[in-house]
Amino acid sequence: MSNKKPGSMLPREFKTLAKESVYRSARVELQHHKVELPDGNIVDDWAYVLASDAVLLVCQRNDGKFLVLRHHKYAISDCVHGPVGGAVDRDESPIDAAKRELLEETGMQAAWWRCLGESVLDPNRYVGRVHCYLVRELTRVHDQPLAPDCENPDLVWVTEQELREIAIKESSVASWKLAFLLAIESLRDTESV
Repeated sequence: MSNKKPGSMLPREFKTLAKESVYRSARVELQHHKVELPDGNIVDDWAYVLASDAVLLVCQRNDGKFLVLRHHKYAISDCVHGPVGGAVDRDESPIDAAKRELLEETGMQAAWWRCLGESVLDPNRYVGRVHCYLVRELTRVHDQPLAPDCENPDLVWVTEQELREIAIKESSVASWKLAFLLAIESLRDTESV
């Protein structure tokens, strides 16, 4: 929500004056941009990261418990609890990626899906978009995950209160925290209808 008075001018936008790709792999590209700031100053080496979109799934069982993956992540150097998720492949929709990731990481499918929205991971450097879903009515279709993450996570079921504590107290990934809290809030909206 804006603090501007009705009828006032919007702030000036950033202008991209030039861009150059300095690194590219299958899932990420690093670019240097030359950017004119809203105040007219120029930044010659603005880093901009184009990464694959990602999906995050908050999975809820019929008994109300939530699935979290307990594992180590390379950039965090600690054991953390995260949602099911992964990259959206080229030519794949976010919902198709979400269904694939659920099956690969858990061996389950879901009959009930709610989109919780999407977010850009870094408002200045971009990085990519994350698409969040709440899934329910889970059915196990394989005894084991089809393609578990390289971290070999433990699948742990937690209560809503435990999930809230993970989201608020655990030092981990901001997008994971957002997905967990959006799911809890979404369920509260559903219960009040």
